[in-house]
Amino acid sequence: MVTTPERIEAVAKLVDKIKESGNTLILVDRIETGKILQVYLSTLFGLLGDKPEAVFVSGATKATSRRDEYDEIATSTNKVIIATYGVAAVGINIPRIFNLVMVESGKSFTRVIQSIGRGIRKAEDKDHVEIWDITSTCKFAKRHLTRRKAFYKEANYPFSTEKLEWQA
Repeated sequence: MVTTPERIEAVAKLVDKIKESGNTLILVDRIETGKILQVYLSTLFGLLGDKPEAVFVSGATKATSRRDEYDEIATSTNKVIIATYGVAAVGINIPRIFNLVMVESGKSFTRVIQSIGRGIRKAEDKDHVEIWDITSTCKFAKRHLTRRKAFYKEANYPFSTEKLEWQA
């Protein structure tokens, strides 16, 4: 899921639709995934001509640059930030995130709940956040999704399941 270009392209196409409802934070586990996703999103945005930014931040990004990108959300409309879980899952405050996309977030209760916490910050023009938990159907990913669904039920987070069809 996280390194197959066709699958990442399918995620990018989904994000291209999602971002229309506001600023979007995409959390990925691997730097390679974030870089590939940024390329696909930049291409999609360029073809559409509306050119919202799709930036990728990781541990290699200077802290001041990360903070600048996070701060820019306060005045942006359809900004997309792709970040690794390591730099964005905890300790940041980005209130104007309207969409949170978690790609293969694993089975850790702490990681999942803290990641969701990035999106549920309050903002004047926001009354909810849409959370997209994207995973593959391979053995361990399915098992991890089952654990995350249990977390969602335990926390009383309403959720539904959709299957994304993609072509290789």
